[in-house]
Amino acid sequence: VDPFVRKYLKLGARFYPYAQADVALGWANTRAADGSRDDNFAWGVNLTPGMQFMLSHSVALDIQVGRIGYNDFGDNNNNFEVGFDFDNINLGVLFFL
Repeated sequence: VDPFVRKYLKLGARFYPYAQADVALGWANTRAADGSRDDNFAWGVNLTPGMQFMLSHSVALDIQVGRIGYNDFGDNNNNFEVGFDFDNINLGVLFFL
C-alpha cells in the first residue's frame, strides 16, 4: 500500500512540476521448508520531485527523478537515501476521466 499526496505548481498552460510525499506500507508472511513462519512488516516515507506535461485535456506524461526517503524493511534492514540522479527515474502516462 503506498498512499501519496502531490502539490502541483502551474508553469504555463501544460507544464506542472510537483512534489510528492508518500508513506509505503507492506506485510509479508513466509513459510520455510521446515514449517517455521516469519512475519515481516515494512514501511517507508519518501519525498519525490516530479513533472507532468499535459498532452491533451485528458492525457499527461509524468516523470519522477530521484527521492529523499527512509525505508525500513525489518530485521535491521533499512536505508536513508538522498538522490537526484538518473538511477531512480519513473515514467508514466496518466489518463483523466
